[in-house]
Amino acid sequence: MTQETPAKVFSLLGTALFSMAFLFAVTLSNASFTQVYNPLPNPLAPANVMAMVDNVSHDYAMFVQTDLVNPGQQSYAMAADNIAFIGQNAGPQLMSMTGISGLLSLRTQ
Repeated sequence: MTQETPAKVFSLLGTALFSMAFLFAVTLSNASFTQVYNPLPNPLAPANVMAMVDNVSHDYAMFVQTDLVNPGQQSYAMAADNIAFIGQNAGPQLMSMTGISGLLSLRTQ
């Protein structure tokens, strides 16, 4: 018992922290052996847990929408507009240069 090993130190530290938290909770709730005057909120109650999960999932969905989906849509729209512009203005010249201008007449029929 005279040697201080990490297991002994951490077990004593954990016991001390648990007892301090217990005494703090008893003092905060003004509890006695017969009655609790100010009950402590239960953070692990199903209503609180589901509300927390709902808030976190909503925040994550808004992050994905703001940082990934919206910029992706804007980039795609700009690229599609540029490609369409190039296709409309340079398409006939490129088709005649490559010798496939007959396909253009088939497409318009």
